[in-house]
Order: sequence, then structure tokens, then C-alpha cells
Amino acid sequence: MTTFKKYVLGILCTFFLIGIGSKESVSYAQACNLNAGGDQFYCLDLDEFNLVGNISAQVDTTSIQWTVVGSSSGMSILDPNVLSPTVVATAGNFPVGPHTFELSATCLNTGMLITDQVVITITPPASVATIFDMSNNIVGDSIDACRALQLIGSSPGSNETGVWSVVSQPNQHQFIQDGDTLNALNSGYGGCSEITYLYSISNGGCTTTDTVVVTHFLQDEANIINVGGIPVMNQDHISVCGDTVQVYGSLVDCSSLVSWQVTSNTPGVPTPNLGSQGSRSNVILFTQSGNYDLIYTVNSNGPCVGGSDTLNIDLCFADSITNTFVTNSVCEFPDSIPLQSDLDPSAIWTSTAGAIIINNGTANATAVITDTTRNFFQFLATETVNSCFDGIDSIQCLSMYRENWSRFGTFENDTDTLNIFCQSPGQFYRAQDYITNPTGFHGVNMVADSVPSAATQIIEGNSYYVSSNLSFDAEGRYIFTLSSNSACNDTMKWVVNVANIQMPSAGRDTVGVCITDIYPLEGSTPIDGLGNVNPAVDMTWTQVGGPAPVTFSGPTNQQDLDILSFPQVGTYFFEYAFARDEGCALADTIEITTIACDTVACPCFTTLNCCEYWDLFQTDNKKYNNEAILAEVNAYREKIAAKYKLKSTADVPCNVCDYPEEEIPVFVVDTCTSPVQLISTGDFTVSWSNNVGVNINPGYAIANEPLSIFVANADSSCVFSDSLYIQCCDDSELNPRIETFCTSCDPCEDPSVPLLVQVNSDQGPLSSSDYTFQWGGSFLGSGNGNSEQVYVNDTIWVKITDNETLCVSVDTFYYDCCNEILPPLDLSCEGTKEGHQLSWASVSNAQYYEVYITLNDKECCREGLPAQSLVPIQTTQSQLLVTDYDCFSWYVVAVCANGESSKASVKQCSCDIPCEGACDLAPKWSLDFVTVDCEYVFNGWNEGTNCPSQQYEWYFFDMNGNQLGPVQTGTTATYVGGSKKEEIEVCLLIYVEDANGDVICDEKYCSTETIFPCKTVGIGDDIFMEKQSVSNVLSVRHSPTPVSEELTFTFTKGASQETARLIIYNGNNEVILDKLISIESDYKLNVSALSPGLYFYQIVNADGQTEIQKILISR
Repeated sequence: MTTFKKYVLGILCTFFLIGIGSKESVSYAQACNLNAGGDQFYCLDLDEFNLVGNISAQVDTTSIQWTVVGSSSGMSILDPNVLSPTVVATAGNFPVGPHTFELSATCLNTGMLITDQVVITITPPASVATIFDMSNNIVGDSIDACRALQLIGSSPGSNETGVWSVVSQPNQHQFIQDGDTLNALNSGYGGCSEITYLYSISNGGCTTTDTVVVTHFLQDEANIINVGGIPVMNQDHISVCGDTVQVYGSLVDCSSLVSWQVTSNTPGVPTPNLGSQGSRSNVILFTQSGNYDLIYTVNSNGPCVGGSDTLNIDLCFADSITNTFVTNSVCEFPDSIPLQSDLDPSAIWTSTAGAIIINNGTANATAVITDTTRNFFQFLATETVNSCFDGIDSIQCLSMYRENWSRFGTFENDTDTLNIFCQSPGQFYRAQDYITNPTGFHGVNMVADSVPSAATQIIEGNSYYVSSNLSFDAEGRYIFTLSSNSACNDTMKWVVNVANIQMPSAGRDTVGVCITDIYPLEGSTPIDGLGNVNPAVDMTWTQVGGPAPVTFSGPTNQQDLDILSFPQVGTYFFEYAFARDEGCALADTIEITTIACDTVACPCFTTLNCCEYWDLFQTDNKKYNNEAILAEVNAYREKIAAKYKLKSTADVPCNVCDYPEEEIPVFVVDTCTSPVQLISTGDFTVSWSNNVGVNINPGYAIANEPLSIFVANADSSCVFSDSLYIQCCDDSELNPRIETFCTSCDPCEDPSVPLLVQVNSDQGPLSSSDYTFQWGGSFLGSGNGNSEQVYVNDTIWVKITDNETLCVSVDTFYYDCCNEILPPLDLSCEGTKEGHQLSWASVSNAQYYEVYITLNDKECCREGLPAQSLVPIQTTQSQLLVTDYDCFSWYVVAVCANGESSKASVKQCSCDIPCEGACDLAPKWSLDFVTVDCEYVFNGWNEGTNCPSQQYEWYFFDMNGNQLGPVQTGTTATYVGGSKKEEIEVCLLIYVEDANGDVICDEKYCSTETIFPCKTVGIGDDIFMEKQSVSNVLSVRHSPTPVSEELTFTFTKGASQETARLIIYNGNNEVILDKLISIESDYKLNVSALSPGLYFYQIVNADGQTEIQKILISR
């Protein structure tokens, strides 16, 4: 007894589905193919039809032949040797049913006979289309309609479809089709319209139709459809707020008159006034709250009787007053501003950008300022009083930073420590009540004494306050002198120590998080301006919004935190903040939107053929007692018994191989149910696929032919696939397979040369006289029977049929060279006026390349813009022109034909774009000076010409290429030295943008700079250089260079005086040394006892000549 075998032939069935065809995107000069056209449906009363064929250039046109497959009774091909012959009926109408026509021809290059088939289906007449009214009366050619009309079309037969359409419509028309029923909706056009409706029944080939002309009057359909902007169609009662209410009735025409009436049902409340009559719209002027009846009446006209509609209205009279008031004239940042409405504690607030609102709709509504770059905010409240909208209130907030200065006295010092980001990026606001008595006050001057960056200017004021907007572009110490123009002429020193810290990042907003998921919150690390972690920063997570509080995994004062659960579906807001100094908080906010995540229970899919199900029923008649399946099993057994003249179905051996030419039913069932259930085609789509050229009814299998089954529901949450192969032939001794002729060569050396393959067996090559070969997949079509050609990395298959037994074997062949694919090498970029020309060396076996681009990569581009990874760009060439982006990093991956990818190439940066026109960029920089805090200050400039509005960016790298600190902008930049000598690479990038902000050209200049240790003593503006200063008769030389403990003064021998006075001042202008020294020989000054800081020395000779220099001590 032959055993039924079921194989999961995923790869095999994939190739069956591919069919015979050439490899995509590759063409061959020797291609030979033909096509018989697509399947068609025609009605049986057709006199004739044409077959349409197509052939390639390698087909012999003299060998073209059309034939009818099977019986040709009732039809004739007039000229079967042309590509598009005419087919005529030979006896009345064409015979009903599918008819197969075959196109065949011979290839010029190989002599091979090739064929293709097309199915022409002749359909019987369709059912007669007839239009009925709701009483099942035939409506005839025309009908009058006084209200919305409903028509019914006659029922279509099996495999037929009924369709409604509008033939003519003078105005806009809307209707709803529900199966065979038509609901004509008259809300979109005027009355008295004549509209022709058409109903048709079609079976794919034949069609019948019926039409009716409908005159729409509409007078019987009086409806109040809108009150105060609220749709009220088919409603009896509504609540309305307001004093002036616009109302609308249903549309009427044909000179029909309408009228409105409103009556008060509340004692003591008068009837309100109505606007003009005779129109479907009106205005009601209410004066008091109350209950009213609104009546809309349409008079009769023509064949219609007219009608009316009544609506009961509860009206709440609202005053519509808008209150505007201003509070919080000065807001401290960061700040929380209470939002309270005097009229409506539950008012809904909205805000301008830069703030979020928590506890909205409650008496505890609060606005939290999130954008410290803004200095004006407005919050609007939508208020409701007695369930009626009352108006909009607003709160306006003027914002600036307020510092209390003490009154200025001579040399009185005021010191502030400022975090750039805490005071809003690059800006610091200051307001000061200068004097309590303004008499004689004329203004205040603010003059910069010492600034690390060059963005501070003199600030003058003529009011009681000094309000200054100062830009701090770098960390360091800023010293200002403030003085008044009053009679007192008081002055003071103001010192601002500027620190820095990068803004925190709370991560990206997320949508679609399951409420049962554990969600990780991952905050950024607090990094200062030099790229170091700042341990003094406190990190805190706070929920600032959402439908309900979430549950955290632990304390919120940590960098990383988990949300253990979300209480319900909605959008949640979380703030991640850095706190460094009192009153300084830097924050970032993210949104997390949650969804309900219900688990879908899929059926336990199982594929069973008819005999398998019958065997299981014999062993377990309870679980496999499905009446519908058993009915089909019995029908199969009865068909076999009748066809083969068996005594009864009990004599039917349920063995497919006894009747291999018969189709056997196949069932997809759910075995998790008892009894098992057939998978419903209403809930699932079931697809059946057979080998090319095999025509088997869906839901059936046949011996020795593979069957593929795919099942999926509408959203693809439950998917199942299976393959069925009932083998009734034993070819184990034959063992046919595809093998290559190439036994000693390496096909991967040159993938462009095709391989010659043939069908072999254990007894040797199979001959075309004993076997028939059907090739499929990416074969080249240049073979002869049992041989073919194919490229490496492409798949080819062959179906082998024994001409005597008709048994079938299938084998596939694939020569894999993709495991040797290498990453692309020799990447290069050339900047052109068109863009960035990327190129690389081509890779053997690469089908195509994927180019991965990251915009604004901080390793290649200036900071300030967020990095963004693009979707990989595919190209079959070893080059790519990128035109839409200014700066990016890129790398390339080679992809083989089977989808296998190489390792990624090395990452490269985009190239400089040449400047257009006469613009010339030539970046240069120099080290200007070193400050008291060991800050190396660099100055940059452009030696080119004709480049207006160029912009500057500074980059610092160690000698391993690692970036040191953030990118700096402006013509100057600062680098802070360390405790040891080091070499760094300093790079200046200058670029020019157009009016749209796009970079049109850029150029970079880099050079190496030596940074000396900070534990030294230096003299003069050039701190670590030997200094020679000359002033008239006095010349002083300082040594050694640099100095650590002792400073030597050497005086010029030509000086006429013998002594001079040496005075040392500290940073507060206090004298710490005043001594008469001899200038006839060197004078040594020990500085080891001086504290680190900035000092000044002054040497005065007898003639009053003075030399003044700075001394820097930093240990």
C-alpha cells in the first residue's frame, strides 16, 4: 500500500509560484519568448472575437500556430497562422464555458518549440435587470418622489453582480447603495430635479439593464436639520446655549413655501423674535433662558401633501462676555504659574509655545515654563457657566531674569555665577533699581573690562532700571565696570563667572507602547563644555502630565528609570531635568502614547486531505465529527464508487494512489476545537497555489503535484502556510538531480559567465526520449532538453516527467557565491557644483549596493543640528551623486543576489562643496593670547575675497582624532589647558549659506598647536614667550621662560637712572609690594609665596617713565 506523504516544500513551492520567466532587471540578446495574452470573458451572443498574441524578435514568424486545446466544436479560428486571428461561431452562438487556445512557435536561435495558453470564457445571458419600489411593484419608466426615495433592483443570480449608477443628474447628487437596494438621499440637491437611475446585472460577460427617471419634489420631507451649528436631524430634543441662534430646515424647491414658528413652554418667558419667513434658514433672538418648541412647516405643492417637524429646545442664555486680565508681570525662570478663572474653576486652558499645562480643567491648573528663550507668554481659558460657553479669559506673562543689585559704591564688587543654559542660551537679562531717589539721575554706563568672548558692548540707560542683554559665547570670567552719569558718579565692578553644561536629553517621543509593557526612561549624562561628566549635577525624572500617575521602578532622582505600568490608554508627559545651582534647572520633556495590547488567539491550523480526515474519524468519531467536512468526504467516496462502478462507498479504498488522476478534497481545520472546525473563509483568506500549467480546483489536490496553501486574517495577526505533496511514484532508484558541467573550475571567479547544467541520475544523464523536462526559475532559455544555462547566485528548477509512467520528479539548483562577498573598498568623495559624487571599487558577486547616510553626523559636521539616519539608498552602480544634503557621513554595503550582505565599508565624511561665483574661502587662524585661567584664545579670519556673511566653526582634536569639547562658533575660540604638556589639532571651518540656509561652499584649515602645562608663571600678553618691552629710557627683559618660582628683571645698561620703583598689585587693585630697587644689575623677585591669580607690576624710574605688565600665577 502506498504511503501518503506530506512535505513542507517551502523553497520548492516558491519556485513553482515563480513560473517560467527571465531574471528580473537582466536582459539577454538571445531571449526567445511569446505570450498568448490575458484570459477574457465574452457574452454568448457575440458574433466574433480576436485572439491577441505577442512574440519576441527571436521567434520564427513563419512557425506561428494557434490551436484549440480540447474540443473545437461550435467555433473556428479563421487564420491560425497570424498573431491576432479572428474566432467565429460556426453554429449560432458560441458554446458556453471556458475554452483554451494555445499559441506555439519555434525559436530562431535554438530551434526549440515554445507555447503559451489563454482561456476565453463564454458566459450565458445574465438575469433580467428590473427596478421595483418598496412594495415590490415595477416602477416603470418614471416616478415622482415627495421624500427620500428607496428603490430595489431584481436579485442577481449565482456568480452575478447587481450595480446601481446615476445616468444623468442636473445637480450634485448623493446616494447610498446597500446590496440591491438604492437609498437616494436628497440633502445635496434642489427639489424638482429629474434624475435617471440605472440598475444593471452582469455575470462578467453579459449584462442587462433597467432605468427609471425620478422627479424629486421633497415637500413631504420637512426636517429641522441644524440649530446653532448642531446637527439635529431626526431628533426631538436638544439643549442650546446662546442668545442668537441660527436654524436650518431641510431643502425644498418648486416654489414651495416654508414657515417657522417658535413658542415658549416656560411661564413668564416671552416668545422670542424670529427673522424673515419663507426661507429654509432663520434666526431666533432669545432674551431669556427657558424651554421652547420650534416648528418648521413646508406647504403642499404639485403631487405632494407637505409636512412639518417639531423640535423641543432647552435654551441656556449666555452673556458671551470675554474677560481679559494681566497677571504675573515678571516671571522667574524656571517658574510654575497658577492658572485660575474667576468664572469657571474647570476652565480648559491653552498656551502659546514654550509652556505645558498640568492639572488642566481643574482649580489647580498650572503652567510650567519649558522654553527659557521666550520672554512673553499668553494662556487662554475656555469657560463654561451653567453648561454654556461663556467666553475666553487670558493671562499674559512678561518674563525676564531679575537680580537685586546693591547700591553702587566706589570699588564695591558684585559677583555672579552664571550657567549659560540656565539663563537661556547665550543671553542674560538683568534689571536693577539703581537709586531710591531718582532726582538728578541721568543714566548708567556698562563698560566691559575683560571678556573671553567678543560679544559684549556698552549698555546705556536713562531710566530707574538697567536692563542689559549680554551674550556669553564661552566659559570664563567676565568683568564689567558700571558707572552713573549722576552728580555722585559712582562706579562698581561686576564680575560674572560663566559656567556651562549641555542640555539634558530625555530621549525620543514614543507612540504605540502597550500599557502592560515595562518602559525604560533613559536620560543623558550631564556633560560640561569640555566633554567631562559633571558630578555636581542632580538628575531627576518627573511626570508632568497624563491621564493618571504611573508606577516607577524606584526613586526618580537617577539617570535611568523604568515605568513599571501605565494605568490606562492615553498620552503621558515626563520631564528629565539637570539641577546644578540653586534656581538653575535644565529640562527636556518627552511624550509617551500608550495603546491597549490584547493578545490575539489564533486557531491551531492543520491541513488534512480527504483520506487523512476519514482515517482520523474512524479512530476518534467525536473530535472529528464535523458534518460539513464529512458530507464532502462522503461525496468524494460516492463519486469514486459511481465512476469506477463499485458496489458501495464501503468498497472505496481511500487511497489517492489508486485513483491518481482524481482530485481529492483538502481541508484546513482548527484542531484546538472539539469537534474540529473548518477555517471560515469569512474570517480568513485561504489561497491555493499549484505548479505552473497545472489546473486544479481550489481546495483540491492531485497525486504527484505539489500544492501550496496560505491562510491569513484581515490584519495578518494570524498567518499559516503549508505545502502538500501526495507522492504515488517511487523514483528512489532514479534519484534525478541538476549538476554542473564545471568540475574543476571556480564559477565565482567570473559571475558574469553563465554555468551549463544538465539533469543526471544514478544511472547517468537522462535522455529527452524517455523524459520530458520543464525548466523554471532564472534559466536563460538556451538549453536543449535535459540541459540549461544559469548564472551563479540564481535559482533554477526542473520538473522531470517519465514519459511511460507519467511520474514526476522535481529538483532545484543554486550555486552560492554570496558567502564570498567582500565589503566595498577605496571609498572617495568629490565635491562638485551638482553635489557630492560618492564612488567606490566594484565588488564581485554584488547584485546591488546599499549606501547608508547619516545627516549632521557630529564626527563629520558642525554641531547644532540633530543627527538623522536616512533610509539606505540602493544602486546597481559603484557610484552615487548626493545633491540634497550639505554634510553627512556615509558607508556602503554590497548585497548579493540571495539578499546576503557584506560587512560595512569604512565610514567616510561628505566632501567640501566648491564655492559658486567669485567667492573665495581661505581659513586662517592664530593664537592671540592665553588668559589667567590658562585659556588659549584663537582668532580666525578668511584670507579669501568676495565672501560676505561667512560663518565660523572651531573644532579641537587630540592626536588620535578624538574631538575635545563641543564645536565653538564665532571668529574666536578658547581651549583650556591641563596639567601637562599636550599637542592638539585645531581646525577652523568657514562656510557660506544662501538665503534658504543651505551651505553653498565651505573650507577647513587645520594645524597642530602645543599646549604648555598650567602650573607655571607667565608674564605679559604672550604668557609663555620671553618678553622684551621698551618704554623710552627704560627697557626690561624677563627671564627665565617659563618661570615657576623666581622672576628675573634685566634692565638696559643705557638707562640714566640707578634706581626705580617696583609696585605689585593684586586683582582687586590692592598694593602687595612697593619697593625701591637697583636697576644697575639684575633684580630677582621670588613669587613662590603668591597665591594663584592675576597680578600687575609697575616699574617707575626717576624721570616718571612707567612700565606696566601682567603676571599670571596658576599652580
